[in-house]
Amino acid sequence: MNRKNMQVQEPQTRLHSPREWSLVEDAPSDVDNQRSESLFSLGNGYIGIRGQYEEGYAGPEGATVRGCYLNGFYDSSPIHYPEGAYGYPSEGHAMLNVTDASIVELMVEGEPFQLHHGKIHFYKRVLHMQSGLLHRLVEWESPAGHRILIHIRRLVSLPHKHLAAIDYEITPLNFDGVIELRSAMNGEIAEAAGPAPLTAMSHRLTLPPSRQCSPSESRDGQVLSVQYRLRLHRGETASLSKYISYHTSRDYREEELLERSRETLHLAEELGFEGLAAQQHTWMDAFWERADVEIKGDPALQQGLRFNAFGLLQSAGRDGHTSMAAKGLTGEGYEGHYFWDTEMYVLPFFTFTQPDIARALLEFRCRTLDQARQRAAEMSQRGALYPWRTINGEENSAFFPAGTAQAHINADIAYGLRQYVQATGDEEFLVHHAAEMLFETARFWADLGHYNPAKGGAFCIDAVTGPDEYTAIVNNNAYTNLMARGHLHYAYTTAALLREQYPQEYARLGREIGLAQEEEEAWRKAAERMYIPRDEHLGIIAQDDTFLSKKPWDFTGTPPEKYPLLLHYHPLVIYRHQVLKQADVVMALFLMSEQFSLEEKIRNYRYYDPLTTHDSSLSPCIHSIVAAEIGDLAAAYDYFGRTVRMDLDDVNGNAKDGLHTAAMAGSWMAVVNGFAGMRLEGGLPGFRPSLPPEWESCRFRIMNHGQLLEVFFDQEQAVYTLIQGDELELKHEGQPLVVRAGVSVRQPLTRKLTKASEV
Repeated sequence: MNRKNMQVQEPQTRLHSPREWSLVEDAPSDVDNQRSESLFSLGNGYIGIRGQYEEGYAGPEGATVRGCYLNGFYDSSPIHYPEGAYGYPSEGHAMLNVTDASIVELMVEGEPFQLHHGKIHFYKRVLHMQSGLLHRLVEWESPAGHRILIHIRRLVSLPHKHLAAIDYEITPLNFDGVIELRSAMNGEIAEAAGPAPLTAMSHRLTLPPSRQCSPSESRDGQVLSVQYRLRLHRGETASLSKYISYHTSRDYREEELLERSRETLHLAEELGFEGLAAQQHTWMDAFWERADVEIKGDPALQQGLRFNAFGLLQSAGRDGHTSMAAKGLTGEGYEGHYFWDTEMYVLPFFTFTQPDIARALLEFRCRTLDQARQRAAEMSQRGALYPWRTINGEENSAFFPAGTAQAHINADIAYGLRQYVQATGDEEFLVHHAAEMLFETARFWADLGHYNPAKGGAFCIDAVTGPDEYTAIVNNNAYTNLMARGHLHYAYTTAALLREQYPQEYARLGREIGLAQEEEEAWRKAAERMYIPRDEHLGIIAQDDTFLSKKPWDFTGTPPEKYPLLLHYHPLVIYRHQVLKQADVVMALFLMSEQFSLEEKIRNYRYYDPLTTHDSSLSPCIHSIVAAEIGDLAAAYDYFGRTVRMDLDDVNGNAKDGLHTAAMAGSWMAVVNGFAGMRLEGGLPGFRPSLPPEWESCRFRIMNHGQLLEVFFDQEQAVYTLIQGDELELKHEGQPLVVRAGVSVRQPLTRKLTKASEV
């Protein structure tokens, strides 16, 4: 393992104390505030609200980035190229920071509550992952000596797509006097080129007996406010519940928005904040029943796993019209764009825990097929090419060597689709919705590649970039060719399925996209003759046709402050060397595990691991998985630790821009696919558990064909229990097992691990 490359970016300390079900902040910090705003974000896949303070932030300029986002809601602006070329994207899209309705301001005897004024006697902010609520408790003393207890709760409703709520409770502690509350929403946002938004709010004020208050309303430009002036005695408590509704004309006709907002707010008022909180807790209970990963032996890593799972849930589009941004709904990094991160990292988590969400994420790709067709045409190719960066289905990557050239995204989507269908048995979705997408993207490969006489007539794919963005525009990137081979084969077998079992659908696609059996045979031929570069002397897969002939990067002469390399060296300098930004061949070893022997995995891992900087947050989890498979549990555990607390410990120093959703999902994969060794073997879930010595045990659950399987393993045994369902066939260390309802099946862990250093 190349520990030197990792050490340049590893976290030094735990930035948050380990709590298995919560994230706690014990004091506000100007330096860390933007990062905290990301970490304490709330969302429901449609609405995202950063962890900003309701009262605003009076600290240093730039210490806060208030953010309220709607998934798929974006602004559009021209991309200006000093030297343009045909096919470059002409417009850039960026997730829009929409109306901020999280504003609640407090005046105590005429003095504003601000954490930077007066005196804080007590402060605690807690993200409760079991219940899906954010709490903040502050005991504050104004400069004039008035002490007040403030308890604020916030939620973004998971059962109700368009709804968020805040409960703001105040108690004077040492005085009788006047308290003023001002609830506002600030609509001063950039004009959106797309759907029109509508934001609405309503309130319920709860006062002590005999107390009364009449609200007043005001407007200042785009800021709408409701003011409450109260007189409270010491020890009396008043609370303001605020309900917030977001709708856009992307989902409904513009003339419907006001009435739908009224309906949403009426629902919230009927339930009240306590009712909404109870619904949220029930929803989260159902989520955790499937998604929780329990490890015994390290509370910090346990906290990281649950924080990451909760974060994935909060940012994943569930409506079939949206997807998962690289930073989720927690910040504006990457402009809110969707990448391959969704299919290769996020999708497996949902496929095996919340398959309805996985299907919705795939539906987004189906809905944007026409844009992918258009992009393929712009690239002078047949079929469809999905964009590298997108919000609405159009390509937004202005740097094509690291963007559009990563055509492997087509095969990544096909891989995710195949895994989803294998794990769920949802053949209806494949046949009636996704087959057309699968066939059109297979057409792209058949047209892009060619049979190369210089390679013995093998099918070659030229001028592409693989996952490793430190190596660009190459011929026969091994990852791309391996994934394209699997894609073409899956398209061929799916066409045969339709032809034999769904003739009406097959005939429809024949009419609509011109599908014919001759073309299917061309896919089969291209898959069978796909060129995979190899080096027989080293016994490894070559990353591409020329990678192994390049000069190795001088890691010894590269100081820690020069990482990540892309920020300190021109791309051409990096391209000339053997150096990787992230897993490439190693990722192929994981995704197509059945195609490589253990010895091949060890040799390839040993060659590429020392060359990999892990300058991408997507990379450590993949190396963790493969390291676990080849028996190097020490390396696997190191990489896992880097992944699982990527944001909690701000490993890459940029959590302030939003959280790393791929690393979040990667931490789940590192446990389930890495330490538990889960693979789909012939469509069946198979496990080869290897517990890290630092742990006492591990437990998680997966969905398979509508049944819920619990997997437990410690140092001695694995235990398989069917929580929901009647009977499930699986494999343990390659041997078939049948697990039936009510009967746990125990298997000893007898696998002999081979250290990477021994090969």
